[in-house]
Amino acid sequence: MSGFNLSAWAVTHRAMVVFLMLATLIGGVYSFNKLGRMEDPQFTIPLMSAVVVWPGASADQVQNQVLNRLEQELQELDGFESVQSFSRQGYGGLKLVMRGGLGKAKLDQTWYQARKKINDIREELPAGVRGPYFNDEYSDVYAALYTLQAPELTTAELNDTANQIK
Repeated sequence: MSGFNLSAWAVTHRAMVVFLMLATLIGGVYSFNKLGRMEDPQFTIPLMSAVVVWPGASADQVQNQVLNRLEQELQELDGFESVQSFSRQGYGGLKLVMRGGLGKAKLDQTWYQARKKINDIREELPAGVRGPYFNDEYSDVYAALYTLQAPELTTAELNDTANQIK
């Protein structure tokens, strides 16, 4: 009968434990380095606004001769949800809303198509109309966090001071 060699067994298991510890350590370092580092998540806002300027035109002229035509063109976009417009004397604007859930690439393509459709009819707009000027970068926002500390003030006084600063 062969005897059980305790020292060989211990050496083998020690080597295995060291190997598993090293593998876990290397895997942990690798995973940690692959973690996302962005403080704020990226998100897309399916909203575009456009403003037109037509000096000397009435609000009705801006609405009927410019904005209604723009709205009609934009309603043909894939993923279209709604468009709202306003007109004032000499200028007007519209807000184009697309269905939610479109990815960034699809939304960027949609904004490109919207600009292209408007540029295609720009020559047909009345003389003197400037624009439209587009804005589709609503997700480019920044946040700032401020902290106030004043041990000599009560909480209510500190709150009032913070509201004044805000």
